[in-house]
Amino acid sequence: VFHNVCSHRGNELVWDACQVKNTIRCPYHGWAYDLDGHLVATPNVGGNDVHGIDCLDKKEHGLRAARCAVWMDLVFVNLSEDAPDFEAFIAPLQQRIDKLVAKEKFAALRPAASHGSYTIDFAGNWKLCVENNLESYHLPTIHPDLNAVSKLEDHYHFYGDDLFAGQGTLKYDHEKTNLDAFPVFEGWSDMVAEYPTLYPNVFLGLQADHYWTRFVQPISAERSLDHLQIYYLGDAADDPDFDAARAHRLEVWARVFNEDIGVVEGMQRGRRSSAFSGGVFTPIMDKPSHHFAKWVAKQLTRGDH
Repeated sequence: VFHNVCSHRGNELVWDACQVKNTIRCPYHGWAYDLDGHLVATPNVGGNDVHGIDCLDKKEHGLRAARCAVWMDLVFVNLSEDAPDFEAFIAPLQQRIDKLVAKEKFAALRPAASHGSYTIDFAGNWKLCVENNLESYHLPTIHPDLNAVSKLEDHYHFYGDDLFAGQGTLKYDHEKTNLDAFPVFEGWSDMVAEYPTLYPNVFLGLQADHYWTRFVQPISAERSLDHLQIYYLGDAADDPDFDAARAHRLEVWARVFNEDIGVVEGMQRGRRSSAFSGGVFTPIMDKPSHHFAKWVAKQLTRGDH
């Protein structure tokens, strides 16, 4: 992973999402870099048809690397050179997941080849989406179908200091949520599912028969994108025999998350009212959302910004 800036005049190298093949070429003067970040071409740098000069050592002007790590099929990029090691950073959440299933077993997960992803563009601040995802208080009113399978009273909350919080259920019955049974993790208590939110904006869905990630991308103060990707064990991710089941699973989660988005957009509109003075976090049911709000406040008041 590299910073998206040319070492020549500081122009952005890539302006829009695209697939890079062999080189990254700056649109300004055509300087080119290979996929390892090395500067490999400086066209006309010494005048017309003179593509190199003695005083410019290409080895000294490659792209600047950024720290990165891949975890749970998510790519994490850290622009700070002073941040802790990623393995140490993620350890508390990894340890919680390890209690559900051994880390090495997650290697069998593959992204769904069909009916496995979507992106929703919604009119709401990303933080409202996070607050909503953290709590189960709204289950009976916003998700009556989901509440019929996993009731409010079957849920619990959990917290990971300044790293994550979330909710879990003791009554996730995967057999009631599938048209066809997906393979399950060996040793997983299949009535348990957990939904941690990794701060600031990554949601995980951990079930015995599938896994999903949601990444909420801020676009503006009142607009965000919600990206979903679902994973299954082994051949269930791409076997045509599971195509109908994958379609049904995506339909179920899309309905749930669209119900959430409707509420998030409603809260966004409501916050424009002069009658709204900040609201109330109740001490039990809103505790996970308050945990996140305190985390946000802490980040905003840090002295290293």
